[in-house]
Amino acid sequence: MKDSLDAAATSFLKNTLRTWGTPRATAIQHGTLHGKPFVRCVWTATSPNGGETAGTLYLTVFEQQSRRQFVSFVTAMPMKDNDATRRILLPANQSVLSFLPVEGPVNVTASPLGDGRILEPGVRLREVTLQRDDTAAKERLWIYLPDPLPATPIPCIFLAPAGTRPFNGVTLGDNDRPEHLPYVHAGYAVVAYDTDGEWGGSRVPDDQFVNILGQFRQARAGLVNAHAAIDYSLAQLPQIDPKRLYVAGHGSAGSLALLAAEYEPRIAGCLAYAPCTDIFAQVDADHRAKLDHALPGEEDFLAWCSPITAVDRLKCPVFLFQADDDSLYPIARTEQFVQKLQDTNKDVTFTRARKGGHYSAMISQGIPAGIQWLKKQSKPSDAAPNVASAR
Repeated sequence: MKDSLDAAATSFLKNTLRTWGTPRATAIQHGTLHGKPFVRCVWTATSPNGGETAGTLYLTVFEQQSRRQFVSFVTAMPMKDNDATRRILLPANQSVLSFLPVEGPVNVTASPLGDGRILEPGVRLREVTLQRDDTAAKERLWIYLPDPLPATPIPCIFLAPAGTRPFNGVTLGDNDRPEHLPYVHAGYAVVAYDTDGEWGGSRVPDDQFVNILGQFRQARAGLVNAHAAIDYSLAQLPQIDPKRLYVAGHGSAGSLALLAAEYEPRIAGCLAYAPCTDIFAQVDADHRAKLDHALPGEEDFLAWCSPITAVDRLKCPVFLFQADDDSLYPIARTEQFVQKLQDTNKDVTFTRARKGGHYSAMISQGIPAGIQWLKKQSKPSDAAPNVASAR
């Protein structure tokens, strides 16, 4: 197996990383994680113009349908720039799969949709559970619709739960509803979804903690959860306008909203309230090292899932909100993110509140401002002309 991994790593360097020049391995480390061998390959590449790039390749193997497949996670960083947020995920070729699930349809089995229930006057709630093919974890969707429905399809807001650390997921709870209901009362559909890798914060055995990290990484920091929620909604909810899909979120969920807008082309706009825009910098070096020791490649993964890493991919309209006295995520990092984003995206709105901290300002000022921003966005598309009869 060691020889097979080395051969796959050599092939990956030669065939997939050639866009960086002529790559070469400078250090190779072998190990075992949960009974599966892996190889860590540090590489450098020299481009034709003499530029130097360095990175790390993590390669392991798993069995799927009696067929061996290699899995990789790759980072790259210009050697002259020590800013870790410049690291990016490189695409894999056909013989080596990305360590993070590839883009495309997410196969799920869903519980019956049903008519749901009236949660409060003007709001109908349906709850659905998705079982994806790639994991044993189940993903719940809370689907909110105005009641009664208008005659034409309405925009839809996709939200993940907030209040978690940047390296694990979280499931929906009743305390998330204050972030959901204002959009429904304003006439929008809302689909809230769980993210894989939930951890309550209490001490757990090391193998369980590694499993939590791995679940979140396998779900691409929640991107797979968002992707599955969007796929399901477009297939099962004729009430929503497929051309007016928005992502929103607060805190850690705001980070995922930005990440989803960077990588999900179906998103028409993004609302991020007090997001962590640089996850790599937010997690201190000692903590990153401990995470990387628990699960090799975790430091590189945190750099990859930082919204600032791929900020130039964020092309849709963006609304950001934060209070000056936010004690959790420094507003200075949000300002830096906005400045970089405005270099490649001219449709950026950044609204600040003087007071209100990390949460209260979002509820009292941020979401109302976000809804007003939404109302100025795209007009109804040529979707189905009448959906009021589809509850």
